[in-house]
Amino acid sequence: MVNISKRNDGEKRFAEYFLQSDDRIDSLTLGMLVNNNIEGINPVTPVKIGSDRVFKYDITNLVTLKEYFGESVKKEKLLKAFYGISVSMKLATDYMINWTSFVLDEDNIYVDKDAEKTRIICLPLLQVINDGNTCNFFKNVLFTVQLDEEENNDYVGKLLTILNPKTYTIDKFICELEDMMGIEHRVFETYNEEEEDEEVLEETAKESKADEKAEEDKTEAAKVQEKAEEVKTEAAKVEEKAEEVKTEAAKVEEKAEEVKTEAAKVEEKAEEVKTETAKVEEKAEEVKTETAKVEEKAEEVKTETVNKFEMKFKDDATDDQATKADNNSETTGKPEQEADKNFPFLYSQKRDEKVFIKKERFVIGSDKESSDYCIKGNPKVEPNHAFIIKKENEYYLSDNDTREGTVLDHLSLFPEDDELLRNGMQIEIAGEILEFRVHD
Repeated sequence: MVNISKRNDGEKRFAEYFLQSDDRIDSLTLGMLVNNNIEGINPVTPVKIGSDRVFKYDITNLVTLKEYFGESVKKEKLLKAFYGISVSMKLATDYMINWTSFVLDEDNIYVDKDAEKTRIICLPLLQVINDGNTCNFFKNVLFTVQLDEEENNDYVGKLLTILNPKTYTIDKFICELEDMMGIEHRVFETYNEEEEDEEVLEETAKESKADEKAEEDKTEAAKVQEKAEEVKTEAAKVEEKAEEVKTEAAKVEEKAEEVKTEAAKVEEKAEEVKTETAKVEEKAEEVKTETAKVEEKAEEVKTETVNKFEMKFKDDATDDQATKADNNSETTGKPEQEADKNFPFLYSQKRDEKVFIKKERFVIGSDKESSDYCIKGNPKVEPNHAFIIKKENEYYLSDNDTREGTVLDHLSLFPEDDELLRNGMQIEIAGEILEFRVHD
């Protein structure tokens, strides 16, 4: 029995499964559930709550199957529920979802009472959630519900005959239910259960070998994680010191800008004087001499700033040149040079372009002035939508508390929650797909 908790969030209500340390996600099933609206299967939203990874299901305005049946159940209500569950499981095979991934118990199957539609929960995990014996599930429900005594319940005997393990198939069960309900037979695509079972067995054998290897690596990974935590603590101290230096540098830079502004005014005046007649040239030379003194002072301040943050100014200059060169394009990035191969980059297949990440704080957004990667033509992308931050030669992705959010490999990021980027990961921003690559 899996542990699924229920939680109210304002006017919404959710069923939540908190992933355990030994849980392994079935990426194929998760992708099918996230990207498809499968009839009768409750959609899943993978999120992070603090340090926990959670599968979240919206059950607002739904009741459990046990609550729906109540103290006694009529024939029509029972048959409709059985039909909805069996059709959903039949449709799941079209999306390569195995029945052993469904949570088959009356407390975790839900019903929309107004529409009389069932909703079942699928946990996209590689481990087995149920034994896949849907025949026993339906029989157990028949044995536990209280039937309406005012009705003729002879139909129950017919259902038990159909639910004979030796002859039962989901297709036959759906067909018999349609006959008992007096509705037209639904046509499904052909599906070979035996072939699917063989594929599942082969996949299980592969996973077993992978588990053995994973256990061997688990101990070593724990040691690496412990060392990583030590490095992370030291990095935090270095980062704190860097922020102090950065603040002081900002003050120096601000002063340098003031001096440069004053120098620009003096130069402008000097140009006006130079255009006058020869009689005022002598005066212009005096002004130029004074200007040279001011510029010398400015150069001293600039030299001090450059010595501390030479790489920062070079990066900013390169960014400005690349932005001007690509004013008319849909997205703004930096041209690929031979030296760029030392930097990771973002690749947009839709736009067929690369943008190299050369800054320790790389901005993705719709604002042309402040973004290092500018996405135009998409109103859902915010000015400074997300950041890629370099820490100790590794790169992390964070969302800037945006309305649309930022998704990394199907997982929604929480604001101010940095996620480590690895080669080949996909970043989704308001429908725009960017692939993070360390090399071609």
